[in-house]
Amino acid sequence: MKLHLILLGLVAFDMLVRAVRLRILVSRNESPRLWSMVRANALGDLFSAITPARLGGELARFAALRRVTVTGPVAVAALGIERVADLFLTVTVGLISVVLLSETGLDVLVDLAVRVTSSSWLPWFLLIGVITVGAGVLTYRWRKKVPPIVRHSLRESLVEIRETSGVVAVFSLLLTMLSMAARVSILPVIVSIFVPLENLASAVLGSIGLLYSQLILPTPAGVGGVELGFAAGLAGSMDTAAVVSAMAIWRFYTLGLPAGFGAAFLLGLGLKKAKAETMGVV
Repeated sequence: MKLHLILLGLVAFDMLVRAVRLRILVSRNESPRLWSMVRANALGDLFSAITPARLGGELARFAALRRVTVTGPVAVAALGIERVADLFLTVTVGLISVVLLSETGLDVLVDLAVRVTSSSWLPWFLLIGVITVGAGVLTYRWRKKVPPIVRHSLRESLVEIRETSGVVAVFSLLLTMLSMAARVSILPVIVSIFVPLENLASAVLGSIGLLYSQLILPTPAGVGGVELGFAAGLAGSMDTAAVVSAMAIWRFYTLGLPAGFGAAFLLGLGLKKAKAETMGVV
């Protein structure tokens, strides 16, 4: 129970930090409420979970920001800066983790590659490949249907990015580090529920891979590829039942809970709109 409270605290902290970061990035001309930023990110989490390559998530956050009078170029610039910060820190922390793991890390990666390419994993690996290719095709087609207002904002957003102050950029990077630390900590905490955590660096590297591979995998929420990596990575230290349980818990805290908040906000917006329409008819 104590560990689950810690997990809830990590998720709440991550949502708060990301909301603060987004508010700072869009507050040059406007000062939206922090709660509006929480809602925008939650809606983004929801649609990222159900659309290929997280495309729907960024569009949902863009729409939510426009709803609170953030201009299109500023919204696109803020989302772009966030993505660059995420990728920069992912690569940096990943490389540092590999260095810290030294030869042990190389052994872990080789062992993982051997498992994934073994005959017992081959059917699953091929299925994931087919799903990934299909999602990639859908993503390519959907990108052509991006609303014109977003495409127009892309040009003007470059100006907004160039005008972003160094202080804002550095503070945004620091907040990204805090958010990343909270998210990455979720997997080690979950693993410690089932087995003693013997190699923290290895758990951190695995957590980074599982979380941020979703930024490049075309399937919704990295479905398939993430599960394959999760199962293969923990197969050597946990039995099958424990791996499945850990995976379900990890998906709940990193995906289900944030997306659930987004669904609640979306339902609330729908009810509010329906009430307004009903009042208008009356």
